[in-house]
Amino acid sequence: MADRQQLIADQDSILDDCTTKARQQAFYMKKALENGNLREALKCSSGMLAELRTSLLSPKNYYNLYMQVFDELTAMQVHIVQESKKKKRKMADLYESVQHAQHILPRLYLLITVGSVYIQTKETPAKEILKDLLEMVKAVQNPIRGLFLRYYLLKTMKDKLPDEGTEFEGEGGDVSDAIDFVLQNLSEMNRLWIRLGHSGIKDKSKREAERNELRVTVGENIVRLASLEGVKLPLYKSKVLPGILDIIKGSKDPLSQQYLMDCVIQAFPDEFHLNTLDLILDTCTTLHNTVDIKMIFITFMERLAQYASTPENEISEVNKQVNIFKLFKKYIDKLIEESSTNIDAKKMLELEVAFLKFSIKSYPMNTEYVDEILSSCVNIIELQKSTMDNDTLKHLVKLLSIPLETLSLAIFTMGNYPSLMKHLHSGMRKTVAMRIVIAVLKSQRKLEKMELVEKLFDFIEPLMEKGEDEGEAYEFEEAQTQVAKLVHLVSFKDPELYWKILNYMKNKYVEGGEKKMKYTIPSLVYGALQLTRIVEKNGIAINIEEIFAFCLEVIEAISSHFPESALRLYLQCALAINNLKTVSSELENTGYDIMAEALTVYEDELSETDSRKQAIALIASTLERLTFFSSQNYDTLASNAAKYASKMLKRPDQFRCITHCLHLFYGTGSKDGERIGEIFKRLMKIWVLCKNKLENWELMVILLNKYIYFYLQKPELVKVGEVNKLISDIEGMMEKLSEKPELENITVYFNATKNAIFNKKSKDQLQDIQAQV
Repeated sequence: MADRQQLIADQDSILDDCTTKARQQAFYMKKALENGNLREALKCSSGMLAELRTSLLSPKNYYNLYMQVFDELTAMQVHIVQESKKKKRKMADLYESVQHAQHILPRLYLLITVGSVYIQTKETPAKEILKDLLEMVKAVQNPIRGLFLRYYLLKTMKDKLPDEGTEFEGEGGDVSDAIDFVLQNLSEMNRLWIRLGHSGIKDKSKREAERNELRVTVGENIVRLASLEGVKLPLYKSKVLPGILDIIKGSKDPLSQQYLMDCVIQAFPDEFHLNTLDLILDTCTTLHNTVDIKMIFITFMERLAQYASTPENEISEVNKQVNIFKLFKKYIDKLIEESSTNIDAKKMLELEVAFLKFSIKSYPMNTEYVDEILSSCVNIIELQKSTMDNDTLKHLVKLLSIPLETLSLAIFTMGNYPSLMKHLHSGMRKTVAMRIVIAVLKSQRKLEKMELVEKLFDFIEPLMEKGEDEGEAYEFEEAQTQVAKLVHLVSFKDPELYWKILNYMKNKYVEGGEKKMKYTIPSLVYGALQLTRIVEKNGIAINIEEIFAFCLEVIEAISSHFPESALRLYLQCALAINNLKTVSSELENTGYDIMAEALTVYEDELSETDSRKQAIALIASTLERLTFFSSQNYDTLASNAAKYASKMLKRPDQFRCITHCLHLFYGTGSKDGERIGEIFKRLMKIWVLCKNKLENWELMVILLNKYIYFYLQKPELVKVGEVNKLISDIEGMMEKLSEKPELENITVYFNATKNAIFNKKSKDQLQDIQAQV
């Protein structure tokens, strides 16, 4: 026994020894054929075939030896064909003589070889020889040897079957005889293939792996049946498919059932499947409980979905033959029901994912079918007794995400969508909600009904909930940014409805808490400001003051947590009032309150120097553009802005901020030349305290630009002597500044200013200003 195990282990040397002997005998066989000695050739071929009697080779190595012998036998078959054409020998005699070979296996291989030529001569009907050979090969019951012997029989007879339209039809039989031959061979080969899994090495997994390598030999029978010209739909339904399914059901072997079902699906035409779908699916539910039925269903769905998606096979035409969806649904539900006591949710949901993809591909806009699938998924989850693992949850996410790609807003009509979503944990609910938002935005379909908006926010509730665990910062920001964009999908077709939806969204956004409002409130404000223009233009019965009050309310909600955003939004509201054609006294008061709130946010909430500098620049530039204020209100706001500018801690910062405010006193809202002169004096005093540092000389260039600007506005505002002295002082510092590469920007700024002065001089302006290029 130990010696035998050692021999089995030494596969390479055994294979080499067998192939060497087979080549030797093949060589002598060919020599005998060349000499016309058929008797000697048969003897040598028998010796060659005797090597196939070994039981020491693994299935894979046995296949390699078989292929070599198969190739060599071709020479024998060719010679016998030539002999038959010369009429030197009756095939019946030769068919009889080869049966006297010493060993059963070589005898049967030779019998098949001669039998194939015997059929060609038509001395005896093909069906008789085929039946005889089928009976003869039953003598070999060793799994490997018997499997390959029958495989040789099938391959050799593939073009000798009495198929429709062949030369062997008629007296030789008909397609029914051909079908019987292949079905019987399939049954025997399948039986031997199953036995192969119970013999050989002890390791079951290795046995199964080796056995799996030989599955193609069995599947070749189904391929051969599918290639028969005489197998039309009626014959397929009445004989071929029932015969194959009987073999599959009778085998009781999971690997066999799995593989043969896959072969049936892949080998036969889609039209056949459509007309036998009920029978195939019913068979699937009766297979061994370890067969991966979901993979069979998935393969089947993919095949039919591909068929239905081609232009010439539109699903409406296909459904005239059979409702594919209803049949699949019937048998999938049957599987769920049968496994209800111990359901594997992960496998069943994987099947439902495939079914959903099939449904959406085959029935693109049928939301009813999608909802039915989701209903089955809810049932599966409720039957699941244990906690769902990550893979199961991922399948749930897929089931909820796939419809979004094509249906987008249509998912809101599905009652089972939120029911299924509830079974996800918080993180995954947010993932699905995020995908819903993205799908809705991608669709670009306008939100035109309050009911639709309400359903949308119900579905994306996980993104709106107030909570401490917001996940990764970048994910949180991305999610809330996308949620904010929903405002821009609301249709302006009915402004009054738009106003109602905006108020509804405000409540939802505010409920999310301050962190979320940083991202969502700005879009709400911009949406409201856009509404003010539409209301004024079309004379809609909506109070514009109410809209601005709405804006003030939502901005105030974020002012303490996100003061910079709040300040910018206040300024945008003020500009929106300025853009209106008519500004009532009430609106002017509202605008004053808005700017006052902006200044309050600056004073109370902003503490960082950089933020304050940017804020002063924004406030000054905005206030300068506002034309609807009375002079008193404008002066109050401008004076406060200038006061805040002068309170900057560092003198260079004071200088810059005050220069921003210069324009407030000689622009669209005011023409106070005296105030301009006072500010210039103050700037010069600040400069005297700053000039000792070289980097602060940029302030002088800034001041020079302001002098030039106001000189161009009204020469009386500026003393020319001060401007020329300023230019002279800066010129005197150029040498020192040029020695500092890091201060090159000051030199560039000054040179650009001088170029601008000379451009103006060329147009008869600034003639009193002295500057050299």
